[in-house]
Amino acid sequence: MNPKHHDVKPKALTPQPKTVKGRRHLRKVAPKIVENNKSALFVQGRTANDECNHLLLELLGLHKPLGLKREFKDKEANPFVDPDPLETAIKRFDCSLFCTTTHSKKRPVNFVFGRTFDGSILDMIELGVDFSLGLNDIRSLQPQIGSKPIIVFQGDGWDNDSIFITCKSILLDFFRGPTVAQIAHASLRHCHVFFAFGDEHTQRRRIFMRSYYLCSRSELESNQKIQALYRATADGITIIPMGPNVDFTIRRVKKADPDAFDEALKRPVVTAPTKVSGIKNAFRDEIGRTMGVVYTSRQDLTKIATRRFKGLHEPKVPLRVGGDTRPDDSGSDD
Repeated sequence: MNPKHHDVKPKALTPQPKTVKGRRHLRKVAPKIVENNKSALFVQGRTANDECNHLLLELLGLHKPLGLKREFKDKEANPFVDPDPLETAIKRFDCSLFCTTTHSKKRPVNFVFGRTFDGSILDMIELGVDFSLGLNDIRSLQPQIGSKPIIVFQGDGWDNDSIFITCKSILLDFFRGPTVAQIAHASLRHCHVFFAFGDEHTQRRRIFMRSYYLCSRSELESNQKIQALYRATADGITIIPMGPNVDFTIRRVKKADPDAFDEALKRPVVTAPTKVSGIKNAFRDEIGRTMGVVYTSRQDLTKIATRRFKGLHEPKVPLRVGGDTRPDDSGSDD
């Protein structure tokens, strides 16, 4: 063996970043104890028609500000045909959810909803749109951007049928909004209801999505247009239909691999914060980092070494009454 090759270090399996920006990006997308809110990538295929684009924008409006829209002009947007272009975009924009739309004679007005894990597609469902109404198609109040909805699943199929169970998991993850520790009852202003029809014995399984605005009694009394159409209920909440309302037909379903799904559900062992023995005001947090509290005295702000501009210096010539610093010309010979 050549002795020159003894000191050769093996190359890393994955390329390491050479810049600070690259290392910062890897830390941003690395696994965390508390993960970031899931962002969604909305992809418009090159064959999508106006109905597809209109519904895609409606779904994007529900995900703001966690939604990102892109258009594939020369790539395949349907991951059931070719998932590589979509996985490349998912890794680039760091999105956990995706929604693509295409249109063809065999599968008109086609939508694919799915989830990703570690930069690859975990599971997805393909739905055909039979009927749709947007937010602007129904004259009603609209929720604020970023508000969390109430999600209701009606029907026995959501708990008994394996295909409906997969659809329920993906739709719940897609429409539930950002994760919050607490939520006020007054901030719940809209609701999405999903109805399941069909079973394994029928050739067609359908999902009906209906959206409603939850109007309080005080809001109903202040709005005369809504008050003319609806009356306040006994409990003080009025349900007003709004968009989007969509009738889906389930076409294809790709379930998650059991090993990959178990790996995606893993959580690191988190211990309670503990004190560090022998060090005052120090403790270890949930992930083992040593943290401390430092107490300092009050700082004198007048002695801080800051930049001194000429315009802020005190004048050397004493000011006269009225602020006039010009010499007195009263003793001139003129």
